[in-house]
Amino acid sequence: MSENIPLGGGAVPPLRPPGVPEHFPDAKTAVIIHHWDADGISSAAMVKKHLQSRCDTVYSMPPTLGNFFMEERELDYIKSLDPDLVIVVDICMAKDRVLEMKERLETNLWIFDHHRIDPIVEICHVNPIAYGHDGKCWPSASFIISRWLRREDDVLTFLGVAGDWEERATNLQNIFPQMERALARHNLAFPDLQRFVSLLSLIHI
Repeated sequence: MSENIPLGGGAVPPLRPPGVPEHFPDAKTAVIIHHWDADGISSAAMVKKHLQSRCDTVYSMPPTLGNFFMEERELDYIKSLDPDLVIVVDICMAKDRVLEMKERLETNLWIFDHHRIDPIVEICHVNPIAYGHDGKCWPSASFIISRWLRREDDVLTFLGVAGDWEERATNLQNIFPQMERALARHNLAFPDLQRFVSLLSLIHI
């Protein structure tokens, strides 16, 4: 499938499935659940920055290290925060766990992801790969979220790409030139991005 890849800086969102609003709903309290790797952390950072001017309080938390779902105690904690909005980024949760979370939390639930999975139409599920797009064109949650939020490309946009694809990122013909241009604006290059990924990995040691 051919792709028309947005070049950043005001680009349209990559995909808005039927039933998914163009913008997040109004919320006083929001919770971001994110993967603990470079892609998840950079994705959460972009979403948090976007929401902080729109919400009274924004929390962010990863699952327990090694889990790709929230444990009962973690769901209880999130429920206690009484969030109006919960956003999951870069975690490929099984559909039954997603629907269980939605029922348990009784709030607006969004997921931004880039892993191969069937669309979950019962929630706001933004995942171009789930709808048949090429993973090489949408290589990370950070890239997808940056496009969705219409951000100008920067380090956060491509940090997830460098983390998930490592050296193979240089072979992403539609993506790597965009990465190089964005990094050059900050006097950085791909090896710098790789070092940032390595530093983030030290969090788990």
